[in-house]
Amino acid sequence: MKKSKNIILLVRFLIIIICINPGVVTGQVELYSGGNGSTFNPFGTSVGDYMRIYEIPLVSGLSGTPYLNEKWQKADIILLQDDLLIKDIPVKIDVRNNRLEVNHKGKVYLLDADDIYSLFLKGNNDAFITTNALDKNGPTGFFKVIYNEKSSLLCFYSTSIKQASYVPAFDTGEQDDKIIIKKTYYAFINRQLIELEKKSKKFTRQFNLNEEMDAFFSHNRINPKKEQDLIKFLKFYDSTNAMGF
Repeated sequence: MKKSKNIILLVRFLIIIICINPGVVTGQVELYSGGNGSTFNPFGTSVGDYMRIYEIPLVSGLSGTPYLNEKWQKADIILLQDDLLIKDIPVKIDVRNNRLEVNHKGKVYLLDADDIYSLFLKGNNDAFITTNALDKNGPTGFFKVIYNEKSSLLCFYSTSIKQASYVPAFDTGEQDDKIIIKKTYYAFINRQLIELEKKSKKFTRQFNLNEEMDAFFSHNRINPKKEQDLIKFLKFYDSTNAMGF
């Protein structure tokens, strides 16, 4: 019984010592930066009679993809030098960096768009060209061939970054910056590359529309923002043998 009382007294004594001097159980490593247990400020810097609480800043990441095709697709590639043809090789088209990733025997190699003339994705029968096929006329990168008769319709791919819109106070918005793939349509007529306007009035001014073509444009309600409407318009344009801009 006396032994149990002594143990209880010893425990109480140790508790009192710990409360008075927390450094006794912290060892040689300082657990309090800039003060001891009685002066330690866990919430930041003292400003007058107030305390400032520091907010941890949000570090934005980057979401989205720079690739037109996330998965490897087999392609035939025609290189600019010596018209060299590479057949049945897995590729990814990186439109952010204007290059082609090539998977050869498990190793990934990079080809700049400037070194490529054209490529053909076999899985979906899509053909792409670079400015090398357009007499060096136009932006650097990849153009998808949408329509290719007397005139051609090309879709150029590029990217932009949508900035994060996160508001910590309300916990709303996107926390990461995001890669956005953009499409810009071009017509290639008489060896000229023309960036097509997206508004109808400006679009019609790019063409020397005769009455027949103007009626077709109005009757079919051609929307220059829609790919299928652009194809329909250029097919009719070719059928009239209209020339010039």
